[in-house]
Amino acid sequence: MSLRAQSSVPTLVQPFPAQTLVAGGTGATIDLRQHLAVPGVLGREFVQFETVVGRFNVELRDDVAPRHVANFLAYVQANTYANTFLHRAASFEGGPVSIVQGGGYGLRVPFEIFTIQKRPPVALEYNLANARGTLAAARTSDINSATSEWFFNVRDNSTILNQNNGGGYSVFGRVMGTGMTVVDAMAALPRVNAGSPFTELPVRNFTGGTVSEPNLVIITAVRRIDLYPTGAGTSAVQYSAESSATSVATATVSGSSLVVSPVGNGTATITVRAVDTYGNAATGAIAVEVTGGIALGGRLNNLSVRTAMAASQTLIMGFSVQGGAKPVLLRAVGPGLAPFGVGGTMTDPRLALFRDATQLEVNDNWGGSAALSTAFSGVGAFALPPASLDAALLRAVDGGHTAQVTGTGGGVVLVEAYDAGTGETPRFVNVSARNRVGTGDDILIAGFNVAGPGGLRLLVRAVGPKLASFGVGGVLTDPKLEIYNSQGVKVTENDNWSAALAATFQAVGAFALDAGSLDAALLTVLPPGSYTAQVSGLGGGTGEALVEIYEVR
Repeated sequence: MSLRAQSSVPTLVQPFPAQTLVAGGTGATIDLRQHLAVPGVLGREFVQFETVVGRFNVELRDDVAPRHVANFLAYVQANTYANTFLHRAASFEGGPVSIVQGGGYGLRVPFEIFTIQKRPPVALEYNLANARGTLAAARTSDINSATSEWFFNVRDNSTILNQNNGGGYSVFGRVMGTGMTVVDAMAALPRVNAGSPFTELPVRNFTGGTVSEPNLVIITAVRRIDLYPTGAGTSAVQYSAESSATSVATATVSGSSLVVSPVGNGTATITVRAVDTYGNAATGAIAVEVTGGIALGGRLNNLSVRTAMAASQTLIMGFSVQGGAKPVLLRAVGPGLAPFGVGGTMTDPRLALFRDATQLEVNDNWGGSAALSTAFSGVGAFALPPASLDAALLRAVDGGHTAQVTGTGGGVVLVEAYDAGTGETPRFVNVSARNRVGTGDDILIAGFNVAGPGGLRLLVRAVGPKLASFGVGGVLTDPKLEIYNSQGVKVTENDNWSAALAATFQAVGAFALDAGSLDAALLTVLPPGSYTAQVSGLGGGTGEALVEIYEVR
């Protein structure tokens, strides 16, 4: 398996969606990591080396060398590598230096060299080649003897330090970005023989005589860092943002989140910049339009959830009707999705309507009912074959209810709730659904329609981590929420929610989220039309999640 120095720098990996906001309304929160990122990063742990020659970052690969990464981080956590020095710059085949090595010796004041106290040795984990830019564990002839010492491969040593060389040398990291300029500068220093074990000692500003402290390549610190900013500590990438018209919209960066706040009518461009440790930078632009507000007056008139269910699962869609009783059409569609090219559908869904713990009505096969067919066409729902095994029921409801769906064999199912009455009140005020979020076509998708005459202010949430507080296991640890219109255009998105929304949660009766949690939420005003709220896991994560849509008045 090959690996070499990760030379990618901050890059605009996905354009920022344009933002249409309402003057004086709630702003948009954007996860900057989804747009300005460092491609090609594979590790989950990162460290920064501070040296007298320069600063550089290293990505640690605990996926292929977990024992060596844990061992190295234990030394880092104990601040063991502070005020140590490179004690070896070796050439394996003559010519340029092949490796620079450290982690073995430190320096006390006055000038006194000491040997680093060693932790128990680590067994060999040879899974990656010793390519240029990689960080590897030094050892003796015993393949399981690695302790505190490490080396950077300055040249491609993959054919020298492979398994044919006593079993190989464990690679557990690589230099990030353009940090090899610092490592190369250390390797280019002259070397002297200062006596064993310093027979290949790299030195600085040395003109002869006895080597002293100013001549050593001192490593002042090695510390853990984050790849992207979290709001605390050091990170390899930093974000900043600037608005072209602060009278229209302002831009505030907190950690890796950008909040665009509407101020007054007009247009503005938010320029976002990502810069790494070495000064490499990338920028992106967000077109912002702030209006006096979409004229409000709309309402939710249908709600749906499409997801893939396991055979043993129950999909629960919650909804609430406010303002009195109103007829609601409920459907659980599996076989009826086939004409739309949906594969792997649930063969025989069963639909039950509950209020609290009381089952009010149940349907297994809708049976081609004339009354239901009329209701389908009346609300604009697509037709179902009379003999299909899809489920449907029509009933007047008032207040909060749940539609619970089970089925034979599992599969993809669409659960729908339609306002089958007349007039703007009573009306739907919220909908929610909880299910396991997968990847690809198996993410959690909630559809909804805003009916005129005006737009509608909505709170939309994707809750994962908070579900653990309610005893839910296997939660989606970092849900991402995206809103798309009927043309498939992303309207807005959020990864980690903003504390500015806490008051809105309370106003609509939504449970609170923990401060700083990775749950997602956004407040938006949408004109009449059809939309989907799509919940996925950041980085392809999977797990249980809850999607919620609330009317905000």
